[in-house]
Amino acid sequence: MPARALRYLALGDSFTIGTGASDEHHNFPTQLSRKLSAASGRLVRLTNHAVDGATTDDLIRDQIDQVDSVRPDYVSVLIGANDISQGRGRAEYQGSLIWIYDVIASRGLPPTRVATISIPD
Repeated sequence: MPARALRYLALGDSFTIGTGASDEHHNFPTQLSRKLSAASGRLVRLTNHAVDGATTDDLIRDQIDQVDSVRPDYVSVLIGANDISQGRGRAEYQGSLIWIYDVIASRGLPPTRVATISIPD
């Protein structure tokens, strides 16, 4: 009997979607899915709910519920460039990030299965 597919949930903004990549198969969640599949020998089902222009508040409002519906084995979060470009303060941004990671942790996903992707320069 084949092993159950791994579920990978990508949350974030246009960097997660891959805006500017030649096509959707070149965004980092798709590439990471392929590497995870090769390393584990298991199929990886990617759910990419990132939204172009999203801020941390948008992620909280529109994306975080996917943790409950997808029930992922792995999660990546890349968010914040739009918070910065909109002049959001550091304390507010940090508070939103803490809330996001607290929600993910409260669903039982170990920290070793959550990737925080920094904003590219």
